[in-house]
Amino acid sequence: EQNLAAQLPRRSAPRDRPRAVPLPDPIAGGVI
Repeated sequence: EQNLAAQLPRRSAPRDRPRAVPLPDPIAGGVI
């Protein structure tokens, strides 16, 4: 369980960044 919990925040962080790049700043900020 600890391994999964460690991978979740790490995977969520890189996914939010690439998605925030193509999407507008106001929309990306609202989603996050």
